[in-house]
Amino acid sequence: MSDFLEELETFFENFHSNKMEKEEEGIQKLERYVEKMEDEKKMHDIEKSEEAFGKYEMNDPFGK
Repeated sequence: MSDFLEELETFFENFHSNKMEKEEEGIQKLERYVEKMEDEKKMHDIEKSEEAFGKYEMNDPFGK
């Protein structure tokens, strides 16, 4: 009976460990996704700023 309990305990420890590893992998994937989205937003903001600045230069009231 003792061997059975030890095997059962080992099974649950491994199950919990695997579950935690999968959760950690999921968290890491989400973190990478968020970083990618933040980078894309920064690039989009830079492009919009450059576009707005280009329009300003074309309509420069001071004629520089």
